Amino acid sequence: MRVGALPDMVTFSPDGSRIAVANEGEPADDYSVDPEGSISIVTAPAGLASAAQADVRTATFHAFEAGGAMPLPAGVRVFGGREAAGTGTPDRPVSENLEPEYIAWDATGTLAYASVQEANALAVVDVASATVTDLLPLGTQDHAAAGTGLDASDKDGKIDIRAWPVKGLYQPDTIASYQAGGATYLVTANEGDSRDWAGYSEVARAKDLGKKGVPGLCADAFSTFVGAPGNPATLADLTADAHLGRLNVSTASGLRADGSCYEELYSYGSRSFSIWSTDGRQVFDSGDAFEQLVASVNPDFFNSNHTASGFDGRSDDKGPEPEGLTLGAVGGRTYAFIGFERVGGIAVFDITDPARATSVSYVNRRDFSVSAEATPERLAEAGDLGPEGLTFVPASDSPTGAPLLAVGNEISGTTTFYGVDVPGAEPDDGRIDLTVTIPAAPVEPGEFVWTIDGGSRVVDLGTARLAGDHLAAMGRLSAVTVTDTRATAPAWSVSAQVDDFTSGAGAGARTLPGKHLGWTPSLVTAGGGTFAGAPVASGLVSGNGLADSALLGSAAAGHELGSAVLGADLDLRFPVDAAAGTYTATLTLTAIG
Repeated sequence: MRVGALPDMVTFSPDGSRIAVANEGEPADDYSVDPEGSISIVTAPAGLASAAQADVRTATFHAFEAGGAMPLPAGVRVFGGREAAGTGTPDRPVSENLEPEYIAWDATGTLAYASVQEANALAVVDVASATVTDLLPLGTQDHAAAGTGLDASDKDGKIDIRAWPVKGLYQPDTIASYQAGGATYLVTANEGDSRDWAGYSEVARAKDLGKKGVPGLCADAFSTFVGAPGNPATLADLTADAHLGRLNVSTASGLRADGSCYEELYSYGSRSFSIWSTDGRQVFDSGDAFEQLVASVNPDFFNSNHTASGFDGRSDDKGPEPEGLTLGAVGGRTYAFIGFERVGGIAVFDITDPARATSVSYVNRRDFSVSAEATPERLAEAGDLGPEGLTFVPASDSPTGAPLLAVGNEISGTTTFYGVDVPGAEPDDGRIDLTVTIPAAPVEPGEFVWTIDGGSRVVDLGTARLAGDHLAAMGRLSAVTVTDTRATAPAWSVSAQVDDFTSGAGAGARTLPGKHLGWTPSLVTAGGGTFAGAPVASGLVSGNGLADSALLGSAAAGHELGSAVLGADLDLRFPVDAAAGTYTATLTLTAIG
């Protein structure tokens, strides 16, 4: 079957019924040809058979062309191409320019998200119609901000991760998705990539700006950085080899409107991974954590290349170069596994809370004493070089019965399986742990009896997670068994009401309104003519939540005799500015009958 030009990545939908293909459409080296990028959606055959051409539908970027149905969002990089190369004027310059790299599905299989790497954007695809419905520009990493610095030189003879006046284009390669707090999040490995061909190249060293007809730096744009304590004293010093001079930057971005000089420097990749909401809002970014990690674990081979073992060899380009990524759930928590293409190794982060991902582990099976470039005959001794493809194997699918991580290493040609053993981690300081305490219930033996199942009268709602514009925690009410064998079968009901959530005591006590708790009652086991109560929304959505008494379950007069089991899913929503702490409230159940 035929899809788009130069398919670069293929992935099945969660239920296996469809296949998505990222058609990258890269140009010929001389730009004599530049195919359109696109995303194909293929309906998978039910059995072992070939798909028919009629099963293929392709989503294009035609709607984002000038005069098309959708405007091209600001920040989506469209540049270069055949016109810049002098080889022709394309009819659809946007479509030729955008090059889908990698695809992730949402949990339902109704939407797919594609990284459009050089454009520094994500494409949103409606699967049913095979249509690109949106392009999400990702913006840049401010390497001048605290915690997001970089080592910008391979010629300074030292590890120097610090603030520089540089914007890092995220330009993700691999993208994955997961669910947290009822919302979908996207995780990206921000590798970076340039458009660097014989017919057209955007790449220049920072020190070469201002040479051979290329505009130089705008002195006024860098005046607050240059000359400040600890920074280069002059603009010329800023672009020395030991500072920013060796850094590869883009000539396609940052030029002042009049074309006279570059007022911003843009480098490739952010040397990080990010978590995004599905509308393109960044929820988390790892900042300079990857370079700091490599510096602490193996400083003698900091930012080494993959083909050659050495010190600082990739600091002028993309550093560790995070490229491959996969996600996996272990012990009720979600982890991201990120491969560093150049220096090698896999970093593991706990991303259960999308806004507060934390570093867990790093492993690198590379033997730096063997340099594959210098001694290619010893390649087999070098260990794993260039991790690129990563796949998580859950315990249920694992031949060992335990979770596995499979890694394909591009340079060494090796495939490595890691066993995944993640011990339970204590919550970090600042997380909000919530509990709901259920008091002992009255029992009237012999006629109308209701009991709360299980030995514990505590429902732990766990740790509140960021869910869009609020914090969310969920749990399950212990099952409530109601038995009515009274001959007259009168009506009965069980209702509940919560008081306020409190944390601490005395002057430092904090209180959050009980109305933030909502629930959805359910009939776990039917019987005795019992009906579950209606759902009650959290007061953060509407109303007063369970601060007002609400029905868990009931039976009408004349009901059949017998027993039923009631339950409820609890939905707690707090404002994002809620103070950190462990909060407790009492949910009082009352039976009337």
